Amino acid sequence: MGDESQINALALASLEKSVMATIASLHKIGVSAFDYQPDRASVLHGRINTLVKNMKDVETASQNVNTNIPINAIEFVDQGGNPDVFTQQIAQVLVDKNQKSNGIVASVKFANNKKEQSYNNILADEIRKNYPDLYNEYTRANNKNEAS
Repeated sequence: MGDESQINALALASLEKSVMATIASLHKIGVSAFDYQPDRASVLHGRINTLVKNMKDVETASQNVNTNIPINAIEFVDQGGNPDVFTQQIAQVLVDKNQKSNGIVASVKFANNKKEQSYNNILADEIRKNYPDLYNEYTRANNKNEAS
């Protein structure tokens, strides 16, 4: 692990700690607001001040983090989606594209191996192997066309 990635890992850890502290502050404020009593207003004000400090810490920590988050990931989470589901969906799209690319590569390799044969011969061979009944119809139709 290089120095830059170690620094980034430390910055991410610091940011995560600041975010978790902010979430905890929000939770405490929610509890205080739910059970609000005028004689305990100073507790609520103190928690709000802590929240402001935590949010400043998040801002400071985020300036040291060198990472990019796709805007569509942020929009997905903003709409209530689970980031793990978003990651799973992106991974599935990549797997599908990879399979398609592998299929294209395989077909090009196949075509290069069979380049001395014509396209019709390759097609006929593949039909014969995979669809024997269809191949019989193909040869009958082909023979009729040649006889005409």
